[in-house]
Amino acid sequence: MNFLSYVKSFYAKGGVYPLTKNGKYPTKKVFDESIKIYKAKSKIPFDGDTLDREGVRQVLEDVYGYMEE
Repeated sequence: MNFLSYVKSFYAKGGVYPLTKNGKYPTKKVFDESIKIYKAKSKIPFDGDTLDREGVRQVLEDVYGYMEE
């Protein structure tokens, strides 16, 4: 499983902790941009693990305004 699929399995529609904004789920573009932002800001090496996934969630929440359903 690639990292995008891993992130989506948690935060997209039908995921473990789906995130929404105004009743809509993040798009692939939003996920891709969130991953890029996280990688650019992270001070730790990117491993594609739980820590990185949770960092992307922070970007989705803080930058894009998504919240858990």
